[in-house]
Amino acid sequence: VTAEDLVQKKAGIATAPPIDVAVDVTVRGGTARAEARVTGIGQSPLTLSGEMPLAIDAATLAPRPRQTTPVRARANWQGDMQPLMQVLPFPDQRVTGQGRIDVAVTGTLEAPIASGEISIRGGSYEHLVYGTLIRNLDLVANVEGGRTVRLTLSGTDAGSGSISARGQADLTDLAGQPITFNLEIRSMTLVRRDDITASASGRIGYEGTLTQGRLEGRIETDQVEVRLVDQLPPSVVDLEVVELRGGEELEPAAYTPKDDAARADGDGGIV
Repeated sequence: VTAEDLVQKKAGIATAPPIDVAVDVTVRGGTARAEARVTGIGQSPLTLSGEMPLAIDAATLAPRPRQTTPVRARANWQGDMQPLMQVLPFPDQRVTGQGRIDVAVTGTLEAPIASGEISIRGGSYEHLVYGTLIRNLDLVANVEGGRTVRLTLSGTDAGSGSISARGQADLTDLAGQPITFNLEIRSMTLVRRDDITASASGRIGYEGTLTQGRLEGRIETDQVEVRLVDQLPPSVVDLEVVELRGGEELEPAAYTPKDDAARADGDGGIV
């Protein structure tokens, strides 16, 4: 199956560059194989491949995956994050930087083994509604030894603030083994808008499993500024009106309260 020049549109206007997609799926000799290729979202295409042995159900004659037979899957991509973000459903958020996906899964469906890395380096994150900005963004998630996934994040704001995070989890037993995650912000500007600016510092930590755990920490605001200007945000410009007649500028007319309303005469006319 192939599709060329796929364009995402909103209100009839293209919101992202066109992409090409090619998918090939075959079943032969009791094994299902799939290959996919997406171009137009970075310097290199996104490639997906997989191989899974199948067994035929004697009762229904329907194919089903073998739980104890080796499987194989891989995903690869590398390039600038901006074209990739344009095709994702996050119109109010922007991510730049060099992204990389290099993930593989081997083993069996019963006991899969993951390896590889997903990363963003030298990038930035911006939330267009709240004005949150993270520069010098480094985000790395990698799997070691086929079982432990580790996450690290670091970045700064437009000033002296910073953010960092670390976490890890055991992929072989997410329901039973502990998951740890720690986030720290220092004088980080979290909201930057025309009407409000807020920065905060603190730490938050989580330890537990997917079903139960403990979240604790402390976040304190460093500075909060709220600006109200004539009940309008300061980004609204007050334009001065200049009246012209015959190419000459007229003097502004004197204002009186009666100018705000018209008076009706006895016959229903406006005076």
